[in-house]
Amino acid sequence: MSEPSRSTPVVDDLIGLFLTIKADLGRHIAARGDMACTPLAISLLELIDRMPDCSQKALAERTGRDKAQIARMVRDLEQDGLLTRTPSPRNSRHHLLAVTPAAGPYILALEAAKLAAEARLLAGLDEGEREMLAALLARMRAHAQADAPQGP
Repeated sequence: MSEPSRSTPVVDDLIGLFLTIKADLGRHIAARGDMACTPLAISLLELIDRMPDCSQKALAERTGRDKAQIARMVRDLEQDGLLTRTPSPRNSRHHLLAVTPAAGPYILALEAAKLAAEARLLAGLDEGEREMLAALLARMRAHAQADAPQGP
């Protein structure tokens, strides 16, 4: 039996870059000292803000996270007063999620952290390189989404 082949350098670089960005966001949020949520929870709030009246199932599908993990995070965020769950008018077993005004500072903090990380990452690129990178990443994302296996 042969050994499995190693990842390509591109995949390794993308994973390394993702982990660097994740760590940067976490440090930026932690440096504020007034954020009671993890960067992951704040990212979930941001996603709910962009997808008003979404369901926990939709969040699990969109994030690729386990439904139980999403349920725990939603419960905690609701208890902290950062989101609301209301019964769906179409199906009382489902709840629609929405952020509360109290979530605003968390979402703004994440946006500031993203802008700071982006500025740091792109500092060595000129405008043409930035545009090329954006175009290449968009194409890669489109191909990845088109080829992604669909759920059950």
